[in-house]
Amino acid sequence: MNICITGSEGFIGKHLQRKLAAHNIYPIDLKRGIDIRKKLDYFRPFDAVIHLAALTDIRESELNPHETHSTNTEGTKKILYTAIQNNVKRFILASSAAVYNPINHYANSKFWAEKICEEYK
Repeated sequence: MNICITGSEGFIGKHLQRKLAAHNIYPIDLKRGIDIRKKLDYFRPFDAVIHLAALTDIRESELNPHETHSTNTEGTKKILYTAIQNNVKRFILASSAAVYNPINHYANSKFWAEKICEEYK
């Protein structure tokens, strides 16, 4: 399988890459110089996209709410729409329990990311 993993350099992303080593993994991460908010011309036909990328620091989200929303909500929208345009059949979003009580910018951004994905079941 050809699998795209966003947030590939994060804790979960690194472990997931090892678990899925038998597959063709295409890692996307800011640490690799790839920003999910930018135009994704290099997007390939994948069997699945596992979307883990997010800014997760709650304190930082309060200091930089625009950056948090831009990455977590708009970045999710960009990846999802790109996946749809490329006929990706499986899109997995890593969300957060914080969506059940969105009292800060991080939780709110993840809440809206979920809503965007629900629109495109």
